[in-house]
Amino acid sequence: MSGLIKTYTLISRAKGYEIIDDIEAYDGVHGVFLHDNGDGNNYVKVGYHEGLIPSELWLRVQDKKSTNKHYHTNRKAYNSWLIGIMKCRECCHSVLVDMQKKSEKNVHRYLYDNGWMTIDRCVERKYRIRIDDIENSVYTAMCARMEQIEIAHKQKEAPDAEAESIKVDILKLDNEIRSLMDRMMDADDVVFGYIQQKIKELHSRKSELECKLQTKVRKRSAVDTKPLKEPLSNWDVLSVQEKHDIAAEMIEVVYISHNSEDIEIKFGI
Repeated sequence: MSGLIKTYTLISRAKGYEIIDDIEAYDGVHGVFLHDNGDGNNYVKVGYHEGLIPSELWLRVQDKKSTNKHYHTNRKAYNSWLIGIMKCRECCHSVLVDMQKKSEKNVHRYLYDNGWMTIDRCVERKYRIRIDDIENSVYTAMCARMEQIEIAHKQKEAPDAEAESIKVDILKLDNEIRSLMDRMMDADDVVFGYIQQKIKELHSRKSELECKLQTKVRKRSAVDTKPLKEPLSNWDVLSVQEKHDIAAEMIEVVYISHNSEDIEIKFGI
């Protein structure tokens, strides 16, 4: 056991860990903890519990990890600019895109259902619809959405007949409420109760109209299309990550299905 203990302490110290306990405490029975001491450094301490992993196995794993190479790649939008935006209609799990590059011109991309790998499992692992078709459809829809927003901007200056009608109704309710409140001072108990109930009903109706008016105002609020319009018009020269960032600004989710090649796009603007 002394050889394993020596190896363990050497590995720990080589990684900059402070060894707290004496070497006799590493008896091959008790487990160890790696702690952060709060100043950015780490220390190793023998625990009171029995070890869960045999020391021989742990040392082999550490040796394997020390030779592993790590490649830090942002895969957020690597295989498709729709990564992180697509979801499965059947299970609502994310949709993955696998890319197999046989040559510069021979690249295949496949859609995989992340829900297929869960305990519940989805309908099937792959999708019939092609990622190229999805991207083309979504891009076309994004351009159409931008046109709708610009048309709405032009119409914004025109008065909204429904909103003006709601404002008139709210004003009428205010006048009626004030009139009833004036009558309360001279009313007997029966009439007072009736007026009080009527005012409550009018206030409720007024609140509904105010909520409806606020909703219409929010829908007509301006969306700044300048940061989006230019990238959309130069789509072919954008990187995959740049396309992803634009799509994420405009879209909440794109649903695809195993049972149909139709897609559903939910815009956030």
